[in-house]
Amino acid sequence: MTSVAFSIFPKFRGIVTETFIQANLDLVGSVINFSKGKSLNPTDIYQIEKKLGKKLRGTTFYPGGSSVIFGWSFPYSNDLRIMFKPYYTRELTQLLIHHLSIVDFFNSIKNFEYIVRDSTLCLTTPKVIGVATMEILSRTIPILFVEEILGESIQKDPSMIRTISQVSRNLAKDGIISDPYPANWKYFDIKTKDKIAYIDLLSSNKLQNVNEKIKDLIEAIT
Repeated sequence: MTSVAFSIFPKFRGIVTETFIQANLDLVGSVINFSKGKSLNPTDIYQIEKKLGKKLRGTTFYPGGSSVIFGWSFPYSNDLRIMFKPYYTRELTQLLIHHLSIVDFFNSIKNFEYIVRDSTLCLTTPKVIGVATMEILSRTIPILFVEEILGESIQKDPSMIRTISQVSRNLAKDGIISDPYPANWKYFDIKTKDKIAYIDLLSSNKLQNVNEKIKDLIEAIT
């Protein structure tokens, strides 16, 4: 039997309903069972889409990666889609640290600006809506649900890929650890290409009182 516990962060309570999260976590659990807890590749995704057909209408599947089993986004409102990301090589505390890193760094300065060829490149991240844990396949799977970024991947832009390497190094100087792998980055605005989004987990080595902050966060969401 699958056991699920989840929490919506205070900022999104009253905006995103528990009913929506619960219903879609049940669907996410069925696909985790299908995956046997392992990362899904594009062929796996195709098989799922072929099997479920019209049941997937409006949703979007993404293959897994080095730590995430898959991504599955659902429409919530006209201006919000919510992405569910179950992890197989991460702990719940790492997902909470990701959220705390965003709050501690990005929210304090609103955005990260990096000068590239005399123009300003701004960095954003998906808003973290909440977290969940799922007891399934004799394991505890942590799940992050976030705002989906619909921008286009930078993977076909060699110039931007080189720029991202510089941005990651610059972030590291400020204590923020990111992965420069191109699949982790998207254009937030493809028309101007002056705003990019980092869609993977972040961590901060300058985060103060980490254990206390995690404890306070857990108390706030339980």
